[in-house]
Amino acid sequence: MDENWYSAEQEIRDRIARARASARVRSLIQELTPPRPRQESVRASLIRWATRILACVPRAGAMKHTTSRVEKGQA
Repeated sequence: MDENWYSAEQEIRDRIARARASARVRSLIQELTPPRPRQESVRASLIRWATRILACVPRAGAMKHTTSRVEKGQA
C-alpha cells in the first residue's frame, strides 16, 4: 500500500511541476510578444488611408466638367 501511495504522490508532484513549467513558458511568451494594436488606432489608420486614396481619385462631377472643357477646346 505504501508503495502505491508513494508512486501516486510522485505522479501528482510531476504533474504539478509540468503545469508550473508550462505556465512559466506561457508567461515568458506573453512578455516577449508585442502588444496587439488597439482597435481605435487600426480604425484611425484605415480612415486616414482611405481618405488619402479618395483624395487622389478625381470626383465624378469634376471629370464631367473637365471632359466638357476638353470637348469644347477650352482646356
